[in-house]
Amino acid sequence: MVDLSSVPIGFCKVALGISINHSNKSLTTIIPESFYTECIINKCFENSAPTFTNDAYALVCASVDCLFSLDAIDPDNDSFSYSILPCLKAKGLKINYLMPFDVNYPFPILENGQLVQFPKKWNTTQV
Repeated sequence: MVDLSSVPIGFCKVALGISINHSNKSLTTIIPESFYTECIINKCFENSAPTFTNDAYALVCASVDCLFSLDAIDPDNDSFSYSILPCLKAKGLKINYLMPFDVNYPFPILENGQLVQFPKKWNTTQV
């Protein structure tokens, strides 16, 4: 639990970040590095958070755009959107992929152990 009561009045946006200094050494698409994630909270604005209504899932097929689906509702009926962003190794620093992979093609599609084709790109559904 994070206590934001010590944040001075007038400082509305608070960033909470964490860096995990280990990654799986068996990954074959990225250079094994730290992973970083953060969220930004506006503590000056009273609002209810959206609630996810299903577990996220990805549909990945060769030669077509990938679909990443995650649905949510907002109790205040506010509009919102979400998107997939590049993985970070530190604040503002993207992880390094091993060729031929990159942020748009983060993993291979294999057939009988052979690389056959990358998905075209990632799409996210928006509520």
